[in-house]
Amino acid sequence: MSDNIPFEIQTEIIKRVLDVKSLLQCRSVSKPWKSVIDSPEFIADYHVDHPRPPHRMLVRYDDPIDNTKTKYVSIVDDYDSDTDDNDSFAQHKFPLTIPISVDQLIDPKIFGSSIGLFCFYSKFSRSDQNIAVIWNPSIRKSVTVEVPNVLDTPFKTVIGFGVEPFSNDPKLVKIQTVDVLDLKTISSIPKQVEVCSLSTREWRTLSDDLPRLTVAFTDDHHVVIDDFIFWLAQDREYVNGLPMKRDLVMLFDMVSEEFMEIYLPNNVTKDIYIDLSLSKIRESLVVVGCNYSVEKRVYHVWMMEDGLSDTFTKMYTISRPEEAVSTVLSFRHNGDPIIGIEDEFIGSDELFVYDPDSEQISPIGISGSMCSCYAASYMERLRLLNY
Repeated sequence: MSDNIPFEIQTEIIKRVLDVKSLLQCRSVSKPWKSVIDSPEFIADYHVDHPRPPHRMLVRYDDPIDNTKTKYVSIVDDYDSDTDDNDSFAQHKFPLTIPISVDQLIDPKIFGSSIGLFCFYSKFSRSDQNIAVIWNPSIRKSVTVEVPNVLDTPFKTVIGFGVEPFSNDPKLVKIQTVDVLDLKTISSIPKQVEVCSLSTREWRTLSDDLPRLTVAFTDDHHVVIDDFIFWLAQDREYVNGLPMKRDLVMLFDMVSEEFMEIYLPNNVTKDIYIDLSLSKIRESLVVVGCNYSVEKRVYHVWMMEDGLSDTFTKMYTISRPEEAVSTVLSFRHNGDPIIGIEDEFIGSDELFVYDPDSEQISPIGISGSMCSCYAASYMERLRLLNY
């Protein structure tokens, strides 16, 4: 770049124009560029200032022929309403190599993602230690955090992960809940909630505004939007000696480090044959309800209205009477869902993009062993570069 342009102006230009791959190349050819790009200010501002950050979809799946092989693929998802279609989306796939630290975990799963980072959590294969691995596939870097004080039965441990928006610091939250069978016999949980910021690597025990013991987290998977981490949960209060369950969404505010509850309305939960899961479309929370009482499953997609509220509006229904839709994995940046359709002959899920307007499906060209597939939309970021 011309030396006649002030360095500060050059910095603003590359921040707004270059993608992550190009920025990493700049780091390797110039010490001044490396110093600037590695700075916390540049890393945080790249998220805000880039006018069109590349959108991608990460897909994880087990090979249906050899399910000991787990594969990771990144699909380019630069949505343009004038030119984009689901067929072109499926054509831009690139294999990803996961960190060695993830390979060293026992049956690693992705539990959450936030602003371009993904979080794996499992036991380390060479010891009994629980490990969280935070990974940025865009810069091929990962950071490992030990998770202490994980209790055994009758307790369950739930992990949450997100990037705190004001400090831009990745944060882990560990919540320990009570198994429903032991609810009446346990009055407290040691170290019920602990929080770890990646900048310090120290776990702190929270003592105020903790989840009620009657609340059970029903899904390890969680969704991050702005300041909040969301989980599906159930309130299991006893009425006249009988357990009464109410579906709700638990929220953890990463800034104030407080918990909140939002009960799901009856129009979402009224059918007893509905299984619920959480997702998001861009920065809006979505609840997906699966009606499994019919021969071919039907999925209902609900979106939370007006920020944080107990009002959900039904967007559409996914019904494919001619096929067995096994799951709704995630949503593209344009809002179209990624669905899995069962292939009963080889025991796999083939992935498709579903168009809610035309009700047509387009193959992605990926098949995974049943129940092994994961997908999440993300944007290329520089986070973890300076860790």
